Amino acid sequence: MTSIGRYMCEHVFSLLDDYLDRELTSEQIVKVQEHLKTCQECAGEYQFEAQIIRSVREKIAKIDLPASLLERVTKALAAAQLK
Repeated sequence: MTSIGRYMCEHVFSLLDDYLDRELTSEQIVKVQEHLKTCQECAGEYQFEAQIIRSVREKIAKIDLPASLLERVTKALAAAQLK
C-alpha cells in the first residue's frame, strides 16, 4: 500500500463510500483521485465498489413501480418537512 500527500490507503478506503456517493469536499475528491491514480490496490477496490453500485442501479431501473408510489413518496416528504 502507498500514500500520496496526506492520504494513505487506510484513509482512502475509509472515504471510498463517500467518494462514490459524491459526498466529499472538492479538496478530498482531488486527494482521493490522486491516490487512486498511484495505488493499484485502492483503485481496484474503488472499481469493485463502483461496479456493485452500477449493477444495483441497473437492476433497480428494471423494476416496475406502482404509479401511486411517486405520489405517496412526495406526500411523505412534504409531511416530513413540516415537522
